[in-house]
Amino acid sequence: MSEGIAAVVAKLASTGRLEIEPTWIPERAIGAFTALFGFPPPTELHSLYDQRVSSISGHGAFYPGSYSADGFFETWGEDLKTVGLVPIFYDGFGNDYCARVTLGTDVCEVYFIDDNNNYARPAAAASSIARFLRIMALATEEGNSFFDRELVRQIDPDIERCALGPPLYADG
Repeated sequence: MSEGIAAVVAKLASTGRLEIEPTWIPERAIGAFTALFGFPPPTELHSLYDQRVSSISGHGAFYPGSYSADGFFETWGEDLKTVGLVPIFYDGFGNDYCARVTLGTDVCEVYFIDDNNNYARPAAAASSIARFLRIMALATEEGNSFFDRELVRQIDPDIERCALGPPLYADG
């Protein structure tokens, strides 16, 4: 991972593409995650929670402990928990961007989960959360998209190594 979450968040917040919610409490998010998975969030996800990112380019963030903490994690299916996917952003159409969490890892791959296929076929959105934030900021600019292979690979040359599914641009 070339850039840390804090550096990416600061850069994107200065452009207006990323919003912060100062009232969110990172300890509540970290506690909710730990209670569900039985281990603390990976470093990269922990850092995302610490930054209190509420949205990026109009895509809202999932932030455990920020609202109706009871039942937050239960809103996603058991299938997501089984493979260790944690929603971090949503697109407003029922689809989620999820971080893959594994005990002992620091960096989380990010996957697009399409609710139309019962979450059965995740597509890789980025090989890390930091790279995902950069891709999301650029992919939502006019004329760009997650389906632009060259744009995505320029930011994330490792995306094709993601374990759970092919890059999102492979479906485009």
